[in-house]
Amino acid sequence: AGAFVLSSLYHVFGVKQLKDIARFSLVFSFALLPVAMMPLMLHLQQPLRNYEILTTPHFTSAIAGFGIVFSAYAMIVVSELWFIYRKHFVETALLLGKKTHKGPVGFFRYLLFSVLTMGAYDVSEEALHKDEKAVKILAGIGIPVACFLHGYAGFIFGSVKANALWMTPLMPVIFICSAIVSGIALCMLTYILTMEIRKFLV
Repeated sequence: AGAFVLSSLYHVFGVKQLKDIARFSLVFSFALLPVAMMPLMLHLQQPLRNYEILTTPHFTSAIAGFGIVFSAYAMIVVSELWFIYRKHFVETALLLGKKTHKGPVGFFRYLLFSVLTMGAYDVSEEALHKDEKAVKILAGIGIPVACFLHGYAGFIFGSVKANALWMTPLMPVIFICSAIVSGIALCMLTYILTMEIRKFLV
């Protein structure tokens, strides 16, 4: 959520200072999606049956609700990523398509990028402007969804009677604030380390 909010500060609110880290933070948010589910998965006695939360949802279940909200958030992040990198997918697919001798790795890359374009090869100024508009709308929707996701997790933990320190109505607010702060901090630290490694490799 913190990484997503960091990305949205540029895409929605136009904070120019965050332009360089905006794309990175969105990819970072996407990379952390599977990690967010790992503690719940490891806690289950039957982790291989986790898909049943989404295929047969019980709408009075707090965990089923969390699964639905998490899936909606994941779809927003994936859609936003596709719109941001669509131009790159198209350019790479066209470049690989022009090569006569691709080899197995080159053919696989061509096939992968061709699939990622989803048949949308238009990279005109008008099409790219529409992509930017879609990113802005998705980022705007994503901010409250991300906050609701972590607030909902806080609500689940806040309703646990077994742990007296958790059982407080402030838990959703604590979760949202800690998610945003820790996410931004981890994203910035990873970005700094990545840039330093790139400098070293160059």
